[in-house]
Amino acid sequence: MKPTKVIVFLTVVILLMGLVLGISCGGQRPTNVFSVGSGPYAIAFDGANIWVANQSGDNVTKLKASDGSLLATYGVGSQPVGIAFDGANIWVANMLSRSVTKL
Repeated sequence: MKPTKVIVFLTVVILLMGLVLGISCGGQRPTNVFSVGSGPYAIAFDGANIWVANQSGDNVTKLKASDGSLLATYGVGSQPVGIAFDGANIWVANMLSRSVTKL
């Protein structure tokens, strides 16, 4: 009996200097590069969109996951450092303002 080959594709998103880089496991170079706000720090995925918390810009960028197009930018508290999707809402943890923003 021959072993079955299983190919796993891994996508990694890197936040760096105002850019979101999509990197495929098979390649060494970014597959896509998308501009976001100042100081991207955290990222979340809601099934259709990519949400990036921009620490230096005090905002969150919403990108369409299928093509990286900018959908919206939302103002949040001071220095957002965490972002999560709970199945219905996006939640942002703001470090300096000691608050949580619900989008």
